[in-house]
Amino acid sequence: MRAKEGLLEQKVSIQQLTNTTMKFILILLFPLLTMGQMDLTKSLKVNQDFQGFWIAKESSYVNVFLWNEKDGITAFNFSFIKGKVYKQKVIKSIKGLVQSAIIHPDTGWAVNVSYRINGEVIVADYTGDFQGKIVYRKLK
Repeated sequence: MRAKEGLLEQKVSIQQLTNTTMKFILILLFPLLTMGQMDLTKSLKVNQDFQGFWIAKESSYVNVFLWNEKDGITAFNFSFIKGKVYKQKVIKSIKGLVQSAIIHPDTGWAVNVSYRINGEVIVADYTGDFQGKIVYRKLK
């Protein structure tokens, strides 16, 4: 009988510990989740500013940014000269910054790009198989 009581006490203690742990996790996660939502709503207008066609003297590729409420920002680049289109994988998009990855399937060439917008200009920092900065201007 005593063994059963001891086992029951252990079960109750584990259950209390589990409930306490869950409450603690929820208390920690709630602020993180709400802050993430606030950042998203703040960045909506900035994301819309990226939308359009962007060209640079240094490149035959045209960068295109599209934005909608469902998908957020999407990006790709194309070249009339080379006849190629490459979809970019957007990794991050906040407060005037879009970070993406581009992999050219034909060559395996891969870069990460950080785009920073300032009005009608985007400065792109490339790292990976190409290192450098390219300044893009919005096509009107």
